[in-house]
Amino acid sequence: MSFPTPTKPAHPQLRLGAIRQSILHLLLSRPSSPPFNLSNLSTFMSSASGLDKSLMVIQYPAKIAVALLVALAAKLARSSRSSGKAVGEKGLLVGPEVLAVWAVRYAARLKALSSSIGDARTMMRLLVLASVPSLLSSSSTTNATNHLINILQTVSLILYYPLENLSYLSSKGVFPLSPARELAWSIWSCRFWAAYVVLDVWRLVRRKRELQVKAHAIRLQAANGEKDQVAEQVKALQKEKTGWLEEVVINAWTGVFGTIACLAGIRAKWRNMA
Repeated sequence: MSFPTPTKPAHPQLRLGAIRQSILHLLLSRPSSPPFNLSNLSTFMSSASGLDKSLMVIQYPAKIAVALLVALAAKLARSSRSSGKAVGEKGLLVGPEVLAVWAVRYAARLKALSSSIGDARTMMRLLVLASVPSLLSSSSTTNATNHLINILQTVSLILYYPLENLSYLSSKGVFPLSPARELAWSIWSCRFWAAYVVLDVWRLVRRKRELQVKAHAIRLQAANGEKDQVAEQVKALQKEKTGWLEEVVINAWTGVFGTIACLAGIRAKWRNMA
């Protein structure tokens, strides 16, 4: 944001107002992308993938918070045996025993929230199952290896979704499965999900190498004096690198926490069988 140069010294309050406007502009918008608004948020959440990622942002931190609160409650319970309660500034008891009760209470609430969101996301994936086979023909890559990765990822999803959905419906009493078969299908669904994550890491590594090759070619063009042609290519390459980095962050988030959630589900079913 640029401001005209005043002919007279600006009033200090006007100068501060201009600085505040500049700071707000930098914080609330990015020059390379349209500013965040309700329209963009509505468009993002109107898609199945966007809604799933939005719910994921709530579900997985809630799971982490539950684990931390449970660990905190256990630590406070141990410390309460050796220390008495302390009185706070307003006369409220804030000793280890009270804090442990609060930690357990909020852990139970966050666990219920995370479980409800998990059920909603699992039911949403029932609808995604119908569109998975279309991914086989949606790839526009001409590279044989990248095309193979796309096919293997699609096959892993085609095998993952039915096993996960059927074992989930069985756990809710909708689909009749024995506990042993339900556990086995859950284990295999996690294996196919893990295969998808590994293939995605392979795809991102190959994409990184392709970007490095492009960067090397651009440097050669710049060394040969083709600076006018290189400027546009550098901008396009920078956008690709930014997109690759965003994809790495999102896929690492979904891959790691998705695998943890899958293993946690298997552990719960294993305990129920025992």
